[in-house]
Amino acid sequence: MSFSEYFTNESRKQHINLSTAAWNTVEDDICSFYPPEDHSRNYSGFFNRIFRNWIGTSPANLSARLEDKKKEYRLLMKEKPFINMKETEREDLFLRLCDMYLKEISKELLLFPKGEGRKIHLNKKTCEYLLHFSDDSPECRIYRKPGIYLKAVFETYCRLPYIEREKIFFSDLFETIRNALNLHLPMQIRTTGGKTFSFLPFGTGTDANSNYHYLIGLSRPISSSGTDIQEPGEYRCASFRISRIESIRNEYGKKAKLTPHQRSFIEKEIAEKGIPFLLNDTAEIRVRLSEEGVKKYNTLLHLRPKYTSRTDDNIYTFHITPMQAEFYFFKFGSDAEILQPTGLRETFRRGYEKAFHRYAGDREESAGPLKIEV
Repeated sequence: MSFSEYFTNESRKQHINLSTAAWNTVEDDICSFYPPEDHSRNYSGFFNRIFRNWIGTSPANLSARLEDKKKEYRLLMKEKPFINMKETEREDLFLRLCDMYLKEISKELLLFPKGEGRKIHLNKKTCEYLLHFSDDSPECRIYRKPGIYLKAVFETYCRLPYIEREKIFFSDLFETIRNALNLHLPMQIRTTGGKTFSFLPFGTGTDANSNYHYLIGLSRPISSSGTDIQEPGEYRCASFRISRIESIRNEYGKKAKLTPHQRSFIEKEIAEKGIPFLLNDTAEIRVRLSEEGVKKYNTLLHLRPKYTSRTDDNIYTFHITPMQAEFYFFKFGSDAEILQPTGLRETFRRGYEKAFHRYAGDREESAGPLKIEV
């Protein structure tokens, strides 16, 4: 029976049952990947986007996986001892190998635990994809129902590491970036904060612990009217977290191939500052850690800066950006004391004072930003 037998409503609604862990991942990704004002920030918009971007490489795509394996088996059949077999015997072996492979890869895809079922609105392209399967396709024979097939697609997505899911969700942005790099095109980038930048791309990369993807290159801001805020030559080394980019427009009428000097400069900045903090200037930062603070430093790896020296009484010296120091050490609380620079020490003092008033029930709050997202 084909999947078309199960589509009986014009609204294209589909019941999908996912495990609790998968639903938690879906909700986390919706919050992480969409800006709050995005009209497609809902289950249906998310599922249709992931299906479009993931289905080609998903393990749940049995037809694609089987075709890859068939090519491998066909090459194998041209080697000894298979070449000496009768053609009918060889074809029979080929079909049995394909059948064994299909049964093996489909085992785990049918064992995902049940959880909560919800109705999802499938868009036209997703429905057309599901309806193209014939009765004898691996999908219809193994999954039998479109809901079971969709469960396998999304359960396999939800079991990927965050950084791989991020790349799937933003695959259109990555494709735009690849085109710009291949054709040496400048870009215009609009961030989720509403700012626009002229950008000369260097490439993409991740932070030291491979938590997030970043677009790296040379950047300068553009005014809302589209004119340059700065002089044409005043580009700065910059990185934009992919999930903080609202849109990218490649400027196909122009060329922007980075010079060897520019590439060398960007590589030096990455080595000195780290990919997430390229826009900020480095400074000498001294931090005194308590014994508990030393333990935290040795175990909290996300965006952990490398120290250039340390003393016997646990005073660490770093050559990093103040932004990285604030993001990393603020969560240490009393286990990290900023000694210098004085401006950063004051930022920490005001931040902790603000938190104290919040928890003490005092509505009076100190001025100054607290949270930094990178």
